[in-house]
Amino acid sequence: MTAYHLLVFAGNALNLTCRAFFGYSGDVSPLIYWMKGEKFIEDLDEERIQESDSKVVKEHLGEQEVSISLTIDSLEEEDLGNYSCFVENGNGRRQATIQLFRRAELMYTVELAGGLGAILLLLIFLISLYKCYKIELMLFYRRQFGSEDVDGENKDYDAYLSYTKVDPDQWSQETREEERFALEILPDVLEKHYGYKLFIPDRDLIPTG
Repeated sequence: MTAYHLLVFAGNALNLTCRAFFGYSGDVSPLIYWMKGEKFIEDLDEERIQESDSKVVKEHLGEQEVSISLTIDSLEEEDLGNYSCFVENGNGRRQATIQLFRRAELMYTVELAGGLGAILLLLIFLISLYKCYKIELMLFYRRQFGSEDVDGENKDYDAYLSYTKVDPDQWSQETREEERFALEILPDVLEKHYGYKLFIPDRDLIPTG
């Protein structure tokens, strides 16, 4: 079975043609006809909907190509639905189905699906952005709106800064860089620019505190 979808406008005329190829089947005459749903066209009792007589388009050595047309003079709401073309001979039965939609309804469905898809993609993008740049977004918030606690906790410090401390006689270029990073660069960036409060033992640890 083959299915097709057709957009139509109410009030328009419609002509559907079904063509089928029949192989040689002896003396059995091929049948070809239209149905709407489970009803034959002649049972619809609608003068607007007419089925033509079947006609042979080509014939050769007992093989035939046959066509039949379905005509709807002026489409109305009740005409929408499934129409099937059936073909039969001694070798079996086949059908092809076409479904008529009112264009406005289908366009609304397409637009709705497109809008929901765009919202879903935007939501996925925002979630991915938040997961990848969570820290950057928090820092941006602090820079724009201050360093007030957004979770309601009254903290004295935001982070404890731990670093390797060695005696001056054991200093090397690497340890100097580590200490400079811990005592100068981090406080300058996180405290002065983003409003975080760091606990640095050498600076903030009060005896017996």
